[in-house]
Amino acid sequence: MSTVLLTGASGFIAMHVFQQLLEAGYTVRATVRSEGKIPAIARTFAAHDGKFSFVVVPDIAAEGAFDAAVVGVDYVVHTASPGTTNVLRAVQQFAPQVRHVVVTSSMAAIVDVDQGARPGYVYTEADWNPVTLEQGKQDPFTAYRASKKYAEKTAWAFVEREKPAFGLTVINPPVVWGPMLNDASLDALNTSNQMMYDVINGNMAEIKETFMTLWVDVRSVAQAHVRALTAPASAGQRYLVSKTRYSWSQVVGIIEREFPELAPRLPTGPRDVPPAGLDVFFGLDGSKAERDLGVEYIPLEVCVKDLVGQLVALERR
Repeated sequence: MSTVLLTGASGFIAMHVFQQLLEAGYTVRATVRSEGKIPAIARTFAAHDGKFSFVVVPDIAAEGAFDAAVVGVDYVVHTASPGTTNVLRAVQQFAPQVRHVVVTSSMAAIVDVDQGARPGYVYTEADWNPVTLEQGKQDPFTAYRASKKYAEKTAWAFVEREKPAFGLTVINPPVVWGPMLNDASLDALNTSNQMMYDVINGNMAEIKETFMTLWVDVRSVAQAHVRALTAPASAGQRYLVSKTRYSWSQVVGIIEREFPELAPRLPTGPRDVPPAGLDVFFGLDGSKAERDLGVEYIPLEVCVKDLVGQLVALERR
């Protein structure tokens, strides 16, 4: 079976990509930044022993960082950040057999948050945030938006300039929730899952809705990555992966029903109020990922139940 190089293998999204690649029959060569990350990942996928290996890449931004790692693989999934150009250059120079590269980006490269709620507008893959490199120096949030945009722009510019033999696909998720596959700790939650934990640990005292109501389950994001490797229509495409919006009122209602013991800790406010319509907050069209990649979007109820169940179990350790 084909071998996939997976960069940033210990990450939240990457671990699900790792699992789905193995379940699909691929052999995985995973990059990590230190030897210390390997044992936990190996334990997680012990049932697939012999189907994965590791390469330590301490500095993914260093020139030539991936030159040795790409040799002999058939596909590449780049979830690490930064280092995108290093990966593409390494594939072009040292892995001419690679058929396809999939890169993880973000909805942050697409949405113009300076437009705020932007009633009636539906973002698609044709949109780019307008942040400049100079504006990216203003604050950490703007710097993040700039970094996501320019990392992706650089990847597309490489393909346009070099015209490599491999196809490139970019995946652009919004807020990503879902259960964690790595050795999770409440002290080291990824940013999005920390948002969910704040709902049940008392940090969110009162429900306050936000215009950034787009979300996706991590398992759907991973599925998009894996299917993009071989989907005929995916080369040269970027994909928004999201189908439904959420409201914190919905989230809290789900938690209260599924975990009634948490009720005293939940924020005050109405339960089960659906997210505001398109006439109030902008939307997102994730249908291309369904059409081209066959992505199956996991419902909010399933995502919240699975994630909160894991968070509660971590509290009891």
